[in-house]
Parts: sequence; C-alpha cells; structure tokens
Amino acid sequence: MFDIWNENEPLVRQQYEKDNFLIRDYDKDDAKPYCVIYFSSNGLYYPNTEESFCNFVKSDRYEWKTHHFHNVRREIYVRDIVKQWYITGINSRLSSIDKMVEWLSDNIPAGCDVITVGNSAGGYIAVLAACLLNARYAYDFSGQFSIEDALEDKDASHNALFKRQVERYRKNGEKLYLNIAEYIKAAPDLDIFYFYPALCDEDKRQSALVSDMENVHAFAFRDDKHGQTMYNFNLEDVFEMEPERLVALSSKFGRKVISRMEFSVCVKGITGTVREIIRKIYKKRFANGDR
Repeated sequence: MFDIWNENEPLVRQQYEKDNFLIRDYDKDDAKPYCVIYFSSNGLYYPNTEESFCNFVKSDRYEWKTHHFHNVRREIYVRDIVKQWYITGINSRLSSIDKMVEWLSDNIPAGCDVITVGNSAGGYIAVLAACLLNARYAYDFSGQFSIEDALEDKDASHNALFKRQVERYRKNGEKLYLNIAEYIKAAPDLDIFYFYPALCDEDKRQSALVSDMENVHAFAFRDDKHGQTMYNFNLEDVFEMEPERLVALSSKFGRKVISRMEFSVCVKGITGTVREIIRKIYKKRFANGDR
C-alpha cells in the first residue's frame, strides 16, 4: 500500500533523489536587488494517495508560482515532498534543514537582500530560514512558530516519519528547530509580516507565541480555517507594497480582527477590490459553463 511517509516507498524515493527546487533569474536593468525564497506547504498535494502524488510529480508543482514578487533578481522555489516541516530537507543531498539553508545561502546572488515567503508549514520554515539567513523580510501566512505538538500525537500516521527523523537528529547531535521563537528574538532587524486566521484555534495558539515580539507585524483575519487570510488577488498587492507601509498598516490594525474586504480596501482601494471580485465571479461562472 502506497505510503508517502515510508522512506522506502519507491515513488517517493525516486522523487526525493531529484532536485525539488526551481531557480528563476530576472536579468534586466530594473531588477530589484532581492532574492526571494518561496517555501511550499504541507498542502502541496492532497489527498496523500498514489494518484495524487503522481499527479503532483507530473505537474511538477511548486506553491507561489502564480502569486509572487516581480522584477526581483532571483526567485528560488523549494518544496518538501513528504510534507514534514522540511525536517528531511528537500532531497537526498539536502536532507536536513541545516543542509538546505546552507545551500540556499550559497545560491543568493551577491548584493541581494533575502525575502522569504510561505504558508502554514511553509510559513514556519520561511521564518526560520529568514532568521538563519539574516534575511530582510519574511512573509508568513498562517505559519507555525512551534511544531512540538507533532511529537505529542501518538496515533497520527502522518507524524511517524517526523518522529523518526527527530530521533535521528537527537542521536546525531544535530540541531532541532521545534520552537523558533528564540531565533525570532535573536533577529530583531528581521521584519516578519504575519497573516493568520484569528478564529482558528490552532492559529490562535501559534499567534500567542509571538504576541510580544516587536518585529512580528501581525494581521488577524476573521476566518476559522487554517491558512485562510486575504483574498488571493491581494497577495501581489502586499508583495508590491513598501515594507514600511505594511508595518504602518499592522500598527493601525493593532491585532484587531479584520475582514478580507476591509483589508483589500486598505491595500487596493474600493474600486480595485470591486473590480477583482467581479472578475473572480465571472471567471468562476465561465469555468462552470455558465453563459
């Protein structure tokens, strides 16, 4: 029976031998001096079946390729194919968080500031990598700041690989990153833009871990589903905004629970928001065959 968390599963092993990263360079004169690193989440594919995994491999999917920064010097997309908070790295050569981060460091162009982006598990590693790489900014969507509870669930089969890898780390004396709050505190110059659903119990617990950290600029959305924050069409609005404006906007909201509409009007304006919503409705209708 197919099991993505079985390290000897042939299809998984075959994909783990591949790169599982993608580098895009923008070489024109208007390229901004940034290297943006996008981390895929545990929602990279679903369900965790052989068919789903094969479709993922065939499509060669990375998250954030649709909504991303533009005109930056380099973009690096990475993914954790076994969806274990990157504890097994991204491939057989970069098989741990530290090895992956070292490789990322070697592939940042000279003179570029680093920006990291991720959602959920991708948000967790985006913040951690930003701390370790001395990044300038991190964009964290519903990410975890502690993954210690993954060791406490005794019955979850999807955590079995994670637990085995933790034991290997400990046996080999390798560094574990189960709680990354200390790394955030040690990187006061790193601005973390943190977007989370304020009505989701999981995210409420995670947000409490960083509620007193001045470099975490939070946006609390009125939603109870993990990973759900702003409208997708607002993502690039956020990426294009000057960071100083995002900092000011976070201070303005002050962890007040806000709606998607309220946020969109602030970053895109009423006209732009209405236009995008209408476009989204029409696109959905035509996709469903409505005329």
